[in-house]
Amino acid sequence: MTIKGSFLHIVSCFLLLVCLLTVTTLPAQVQLTITDEPVGTLDDRVFGHFFEKCNWSGESGADLAWDVKANTFRSDVVDLMDSLKVTIVRFPGGTDVDAYFWTELIDNAPDRDSPQRPPYDGRNGVVVSNNELGLDEFLELSEQLDFEPLLVTNLKLALFDSVSIMQGAEYAAALLAYCNGQLSDHLPPKYEQYVLLRMKNGRQAPYNVRYFQIGNELNWFDVDEGLRYNQSPLPADIEENYVKTVTQYLQEMKRVDPGIELILEGSTRGFAAPALQHFQGQFSYLAHHIYHPWEMRAFYNAEGEEVALSQEELYYAWIALPGINPSTGFSEIINTDFEYLKEAGVQVAITEWNWNGWLALKNNQVQEEQLVESLHAKGLGAAGFLHAFMRASDHIKIANQSMLVGNSWDINSIRIDDATKEPELFPSGMVTGLYSRYHGNVVLKSELSNNQFYTQPYKVSGVLPAERVALVDLIVTADDKQVYIHAINRHFDKKIALAIQFDAMDLGNSYTHHSISGDASQRKSTLWGSAVGQLDAGQQVTLLPQSVNVLVFDREK
Repeated sequence: MTIKGSFLHIVSCFLLLVCLLTVTTLPAQVQLTITDEPVGTLDDRVFGHFFEKCNWSGESGADLAWDVKANTFRSDVVDLMDSLKVTIVRFPGGTDVDAYFWTELIDNAPDRDSPQRPPYDGRNGVVVSNNELGLDEFLELSEQLDFEPLLVTNLKLALFDSVSIMQGAEYAAALLAYCNGQLSDHLPPKYEQYVLLRMKNGRQAPYNVRYFQIGNELNWFDVDEGLRYNQSPLPADIEENYVKTVTQYLQEMKRVDPGIELILEGSTRGFAAPALQHFQGQFSYLAHHIYHPWEMRAFYNAEGEEVALSQEELYYAWIALPGINPSTGFSEIINTDFEYLKEAGVQVAITEWNWNGWLALKNNQVQEEQLVESLHAKGLGAAGFLHAFMRASDHIKIANQSMLVGNSWDINSIRIDDATKEPELFPSGMVTGLYSRYHGNVVLKSELSNNQFYTQPYKVSGVLPAERVALVDLIVTADDKQVYIHAINRHFDKKIALAIQFDAMDLGNSYTHHSISGDASQRKSTLWGSAVGQLDAGQQVTLLPQSVNVLVFDREK
């Protein structure tokens, strides 16, 4: 979709919303009461993204944003990034960060003969990137769009003895020196050379990168060799080597810049426990990754029997993520490893997440052909993840939605069409952009009554049965000037009337309704638009079926 096309969608949705806001016959009311009482804080960085250089299954990733002929970022892609109001962006990987050296992303690196960057041939020996999009280009983009960069360092080389522990630590610290070092720091020569190299490459001032992650998904490091790294607790030899290696990394990186904020592995208790035991006070966050529902080979009922699902049943399963609180019916993270991080009181960085799944019905090809893999349903599922993060916002301070730009996976926020080369926004990215644009940094107390629920009885890969899923999933945030009602209407085909009561709050009846809506029976259908509304005598707002909404009310001056 071109930028012009995006605006046509917005205009269409605006007109649709204006018509709906004048409807007089409304469905049964859900009652919302909002109290101006903070119950949590919400960090802007929860609405971050992952700008991944990768080569999984034909996915080209971040390099698609680069105009090779013009030797710069594509302006149409940058415009769409800007429309999402990206807050913090993770780069360059991912799993692939362990398959190349960061110096391949800069010119004139001292560890190679040629001043030019080598092509990246990935894990499979097939060239997937010529590395025109490198480190300097990414960091300059972060300044242009005013987002925080988060860089990931290679840990696997040192853990698996491909290099010595000191060599691995120095390699990570050299990245830090290139990004943040100054001659006035009087760094050791082995690091100062990278400060001089950055200057030689055209950047005099430091980039002042604040966030660095040491390693990525360590629990999958030996996926083909028995998964000993995925055990909790870790085998003694692995834990000892991990602690020894990270100790050296921390020492060398803090030696270059003691003010950085470091992220260590925390996706499993096996890695979180030694981090908490040995490195308290030396890191700022533990990383946790959440993807669901993964590949769907079959659908099962409560008796464990394989069954066929209708499009509507599949939709209701897909949007019941990442987990459902059995009491409230709201989306929450229900995961023992995450609960361990919460109980430890540690700040969490969800450095990779998304609604990530695809149909692969091996025993029922006919049904797979009948079902639509709706991008809109996946987008509503992603909104459930965001609500779960916002409910845990006192713990989750960073979240990076995977992946910002791509050409193959449905989790792309910005999809580059292989045939036309045109970019368009995909729904999962839209919902993160919507919430990034319209939210407050305080979570307010709110109560829903007369809500409606449905039962989701099927196991669909990572989607588990849920007895009670709320049709309206809602959370309220605020700042000094505005109150934001974030509401998902999960109903497949019915509008829901939301009656709003502000408890001892001075707010007017006028509001702006930002909405993402669509039709999960179609592959592509999503609209993103806005309209100005006025509460009627019943203080009602209409939520379209299959919609993600932000209602913005101004505080009275």
